[in-house]
Amino acid sequence: MSLDEFRAQIDSHDREIIRLLNERAKVVQQVGDYKRAHNQKVFDPARERHIFDRLKELNSGPITDTCLVAVYREIISGSYELERKFRVSYLGPEGTFSHLAAHANFGSSVEYITESDIRSVFMSVAKGNTDYGVVPVQNALDGGITDSLDCFVEVDITIISELNLPISQCLLSNYPREEIRRVYSKPQALAQCRRFLRENLPNAELVDEASTARAAQRAASEEGAAAVANKMAARIYGLQVVEHAIEDGPINLTRFVVLGNDQTRPSGKDKTAILFVAHNEPGALCDMLLPLKERGLNILWLDYRPSKEHQWEYVFFLDVEGHKDDPKVNEALQVLTRQASYLRVLGSFPTAESRGVLAEIKQDI
Repeated sequence: MSLDEFRAQIDSHDREIIRLLNERAKVVQQVGDYKRAHNQKVFDPARERHIFDRLKELNSGPITDTCLVAVYREIISGSYELERKFRVSYLGPEGTFSHLAAHANFGSSVEYITESDIRSVFMSVAKGNTDYGVVPVQNALDGGITDSLDCFVEVDITIISELNLPISQCLLSNYPREEIRRVYSKPQALAQCRRFLRENLPNAELVDEASTARAAQRAASEEGAAAVANKMAARIYGLQVVEHAIEDGPINLTRFVVLGNDQTRPSGKDKTAILFVAHNEPGALCDMLLPLKERGLNILWLDYRPSKEHQWEYVFFLDVEGHKDDPKVNEALQVLTRQASYLRVLGSFPTAESRGVLAEIKQDI
């Protein structure tokens, strides 16, 4: 066959794909009518998990699962708009990793609202100003994101979904390395690049900023300044990438969660997040973990923060495998509620994709 004949085949397939996409869209509109009539939310993480898992099962190649999921991410994002367009808040400005995570989770067809700090994202969702919010909670190199953990203590809100985002930090500047005198970034980003900064910019002043994107803004406007941020921020704010992948570890993931005011139904592969305060007595923390062990429930994450209400009192954050409606998880939560000084279920939601899958897209971030 000639090149023109191959291209004619592609054009024919494109016409059929567009026809089927519009047929799909008509069904989506009917789904939107049904959800509005029954007061149901548009965003359904369990349903999305089922769609993406089914796509991978049906895919026989040569297109990769990663590419197929990316295409359907935008198809589903367009479906949101057909059902009811909603608003998603994140820590801004444009170009932050929270911005990347929000787009990775919701696509480009929703309305995004930038906030000046993480607490404002929580409050925006809690007050109903936005439907959902995206915030970081944990980094593979630097541990828990304290701003987010503290907000969970202060704000009664629900986790409805999660996403593991590969993080690749870059040194951005319009000056050569030897002329850089200040490096701006969010404290967690600077911490993820300690070794590189110490070895390559030992005399540069490290200055905290509210976000990596704000750091890029400042670096673009000041002589001898640089920022630790991602490649998207370089494009947005007119900076050069002086050095790629400056993070200290080869596997640098940040776990983001989606905040909402509703509950997520079981997907078949879920986790449940709780926060609790144990009684201040010997063995209290061990007693809190024992009901999970006795029921064979796997603890996926455990962290803590000062309660800020009583001296030397701590709030513990725990993720356990399973949905809160699963019999064993539900039974354990009832026991823990009786044992704890205070306990709140933050939410049950589908477990995020594995590191191996996400590593395939790290080079694009």
